[in-house]
Amino acid sequence: MDKNGKIRAATLIGGLTLALLPGAAFADVVTYNASLASPPGVYFGTGNSNSGFTVDTANDVEIGLSAIERFIAPITPSGNVYNVTLGDVASPHTGSAWGVTFSINLQQGGGSLTLSGIDAVLTVTDVGTGFSHAFPGFLAALTGNTCYNGAVAACTNAADYGVQNSEPGSLFASIGDTNFNDHIGDTYDITLAVYGCSTPGCVSNLLASDTIQVDAVPEPNVLATFGVALAGLGLLYHRRREGRNGA
Repeated sequence: MDKNGKIRAATLIGGLTLALLPGAAFADVVTYNASLASPPGVYFGTGNSNSGFTVDTANDVEIGLSAIERFIAPITPSGNVYNVTLGDVASPHTGSAWGVTFSINLQQGGGSLTLSGIDAVLTVTDVGTGFSHAFPGFLAALTGNTCYNGAVAACTNAADYGVQNSEPGSLFASIGDTNFNDHIGDTYDITLAVYGCSTPGCVSNLLASDTIQVDAVPEPNVLATFGVALAGLGLLYHRRREGRNGA
């Protein structure tokens, strides 16, 4: 089930805002419309599909990002671009109808890193509103993460090396995008980067970074209705103009 953990806005907004700086060169492998490597695959809740991710693997670190139709299904992307529908999720849930799912696995290639030795930085850009911020300490600011250390865990074990969660697109509003509107078409760029240092904001020793783009578009029937309305207005204008000319 998709989780609706909330960003602690005060923590994030009060945190250091920074641009992602380039780290040391690393050989990364990006795959599209992919599954997370298994084991462990997807483990953050029942009913979630291990598919449709944009996956970046480098330095024994695997990062997966995807957009989903919340409580419905994953989205098949075109490259790393995910088309999502506008609006609110059906009751009894809250937030936008689409969401973003992420996964970090620090030992995918046989490494020995654990979550206590890294910082994850989330960068979100709302093209329509102009909002763009990078947030260090991203993982600690989320509630409801599910961790992994050979078994599913509650993110309290020093041996944890994997973490996953899913958030509604409306998290943009929670982290400071005051003009976010999930009923208006927009484009969002989302990047998750992992750095090999544990101090939030250190931005050194870039291990892996993954980016997706989310395009929020009206459902086809909404577009059709809008088109019919425009056509009707055009016809009404034409008739009124003819009436004036014939008067």
